[in-house]
Parts: sequence; structure tokens; C-alpha cells
Amino acid sequence: MKYTVTEQQPENPAWTSTPEGNEGNIPEGDDPAKVTFTNTYTPKPVEYELTAKKTLVGVGGADAPELEEGQFTFILRGDKTGVPMPEGSTLNETLGVWEKTVQNGAVAAGGDFAPINFGKMKYEHAGEYRYVIVEQQVEEGQFATDPTRYEAVVTVSDTDGVLGVSGVKYRVINDSDPSQGTDAAEVAFENDFTPGSATEYFQVFKLIQN
Repeated sequence: MKYTVTEQQPENPAWTSTPEGNEGNIPEGDDPAKVTFTNTYTPKPVEYELTAKKTLVGVGGADAPELEEGQFTFILRGDKTGVPMPEGSTLNETLGVWEKTVQNGAVAAGGDFAPINFGKMKYEHAGEYRYVIVEQQVEEGQFATDPTRYEAVVTVSDTDGVLGVSGVKYRVINDSDPSQGTDAAEVAFENDFTPGSATEYFQVFKLIQN
């Protein structure tokens, strides 16, 4: 006598079932037929991109020049290995984490800041994911780069097998005590611009008369 065993598909589409031995002939004797169903949960992933802003502020009331595209460099780091990262990320062997390095974009017409886009990240599991965002510290002459370190926490939730970003929180990291910090509404780097001092030159001539 033949048999067929099936498993009813649940309403949540993230569940899939892989049967083994669910069809066959009923064995003779006392040995029962063995049927195994392996259930796998795979929610629909979600993509999200972390962004930041860059502005220039003139020191002492001076007018700051317009930001140029690609003028400054910024780094997005996962707080540990395995955190979803944008395409093009590389391993920082010194810190032991993956990071993505980008430059600021161009200021939009009528805008007052340059966008910083790190690229989309793909999340395949619910949970909290932590990142650190910093500006690369370099000598830029009249520009002072911003030393602020930001933490970004992306919360991914699962609703009936579909993942979604349910919240993103930012805070300024306290370097003296990393467990403490100040909440921030966004990631915004501000560079000070100090105009160069003017230098006057005088020429002195000596006239000798015979």
C-alpha cells in the first residue's frame, strides 16, 4: 500500500518545507515508515542606506566657500564582523571590522550642505545593527575637519515574514566613556573655514648720489 504525507503551508510565506520520505510504500512488519519535514524560515529582506551631511562654516563671520564634490572623506564602520555593509566595503585589518569610505557629493542648487551617501545595505534578519560614522582627519589648510564620532543603530523588524527598518537612532560618541553619548537627530559634520591672513610686502630702495 502506498502512502503520501503532506504538510499544510502556513500563512506566513517566509516558511518553506522540505519533505523527505513523504511518499512511498508502507513497509511490512513492525518497522514504521519514516517521514521528515524540514522547515526553513527565510523572511523577505530589506535594504537601507545610511546618509550624512557636510557643511562649511566661516570663522569670525567670514564667508565660507562653496563645498566642492569629493572634497572631504567619510568612513562608515560596522561595529563587528558580520554586520551588513554596503557594496564596495573593505576589511580594516587593524580594527578587525569592515568599512566603507566615500567622499561628499555636490551641494544641490539652493542648498547649504553636501550629501554623504554610503550605499544601500541588505538586511536578511531582524535585529539591531550598530555602525560608527566618522570624517577622515586630514590637513586641509584653511579647513578644520570635524572630529565628531557618531553611532548609528538600525533596528530591523519582522512582520509576517517581511523585514522592514522600524527605527534608526543616532548619537554622538563620548570618547572619554564610549558607553555614554548624546542623542542626535542626524549625522552632520561641520568644518570650520578660516580665511588666510593677508601679508603686506614693502620694497626699500637706497639711492646713492655722487
